[in-house]
Amino acid sequence: MPTHNFMVGGSPRQAQEEYWADSPNTLSATVPGYRGMEREEVKGGLRSAARTSFSSGVDYAEWALVHTPIETCLVPRSDFEIVDDWHVSGLKGTGSKGVRIKDAFVPRTGS
Repeated sequence: MPTHNFMVGGSPRQAQEEYWADSPNTLSATVPGYRGMEREEVKGGLRSAARTSFSSGVDYAEWALVHTPIETCLVPRSDFEIVDDWHVSGLKGTGSKGVRIKDAFVPRTGS
């Protein structure tokens, strides 16, 4: 989604380079991690785990933009699992599904 790539454009340079390393057409989905998310500051970044709902278009995403109460984290597809739990009549076309992050390290990157 173009808006997501605009959001990534505000990330530090190192994060952007990883995000677009394979293609200028990288896709991502937003993941609302405001509730049900564990977040721990560790040396060099943070560790997170979450079980969230309602991430539209996540099936096609190579990255997740995980919104915590404090920041937005870029999490690669290898660090999250898609949970097929969105069975809402009339909204199936949104492609929304849950996301499970078991233990992702999100580095603090310089600008």
